[in-house]
Amino acid sequence: MSASHPRILLLLARKPVNELPAILPSMYRNESYLAGQHWATNLVSILSSTVPSHHGIWSEEGKLGLHVNPLPACLKRFGYRSLFVGPDDAKVIAIQCGFEDVRPISGNDAAQDIIKVLARSNNAPSFVACVLDEFPPSMMDAITRLAQDPDDGESITIIVAQLVPRVSESCSPVSVPFAVASPGIKRNHGSRAHFWALLDIAPSLLGSLALKIPYSMVGRDQHLFWRGKGRRAIKFPRERALFEYADGSKTMCSAKYMLTVHLGKEGGELVEHVAGIAISHNLWDDASSAKVKEHAMLEMLWAQMDKESVPMPRIAGA
Repeated sequence: MSASHPRILLLLARKPVNELPAILPSMYRNESYLAGQHWATNLVSILSSTVPSHHGIWSEEGKLGLHVNPLPACLKRFGYRSLFVGPDDAKVIAIQCGFEDVRPISGNDAAQDIIKVLARSNNAPSFVACVLDEFPPSMMDAITRLAQDPDDGESITIIVAQLVPRVSESCSPVSVPFAVASPGIKRNHGSRAHFWALLDIAPSLLGSLALKIPYSMVGRDQHLFWRGKGRRAIKFPRERALFEYADGSKTMCSAKYMLTVHLGKEGGELVEHVAGIAISHNLWDDASSAKVKEHAMLEMLWAQMDKESVPMPRIAGA
C-alpha cells in the first residue's frame, strides 16, 4: 500500500561530481546554471529561489531579507515537516530558511539513516534536505532502494544536484548536472532545449505539487519538463541565466552565447557555446559580431532584472 503523504528528498553535494548517481532509470537529467561560485550562495538559491547577494536578500549577519519565502516555510503552510542534515557551517542557512529540525552530520551512515527513517514516515508530508561533501555509494544505494520500492516509491520525489562548479575542462564552468526522480517521470526527458537555473528548482517543485508559488521566488516553474512536455507547455520558460563570480564579474548564458563582463574593467568575453562549453574564439572585439554583442548585453540586463524579487513599482504612486 502506498504511503499516504508525499515525501521530498533534496540531496546536494559540496564537491564537484561530473556524473550524478542513477537512482532510477526514468530520472529526468539535465544541466542547471549556478547562481555563483560559493556553495552557500547556491544553497540559498535552491532553497529560496533568490540570489543572496542581490539587494541584501542575505545580510552580513546571515539573515534572510523581508521579501524571501524559502521552500521549507512554504511547505510548512501545507503541513509539511522539514528536516535539514548537513555540516555545521550550513546550520545558519538552514535555520534562516525555516527548517523545523536541523541536525549536524556525524557521518555519511548517520545521514543515510536519518533520511531513510524520515522518508518512510507517513505521519505527515515531509521535506528532507541533505548537504554532503559527496554522495557515498552506501547512501545512494539506500535511496535507490527507497525510490524503487513499489509502496514507498509512489509518493516520493528525489532531487539531486551539486552546489559548486565542476573543474573539468570538458565541462561547463557555470552549470552543473541535476536530476529528478518522481512517480510522474516515466522516462528520461532531459533536453538541451530545456534551460534551467538552480533558482528554478524550488518553484518547479511547488508547481509539481500544485502548491502556490510565492512572488518572491524569482525562478521559473518548469516542472512540466519533468513530465515530458515541451517548451510550449511552460508559461514562462527560462531563456537565460546569470552567474556571479566572487570578484564581482558576471557571466550571462543564453541558448547560444556566453557573455562575461568584469567589475571595474573594460572589455570582456563573448563566445558561442554548447552546454556551457565555448566553441568559438572571443567575439568581443569582432566588428562583424557587433549586433550579437549588443543583443547579448541587453540579455545580460534582462537576466539581472530576472533576479529582482521585489515587485514593481517600489515607489508608491510611480
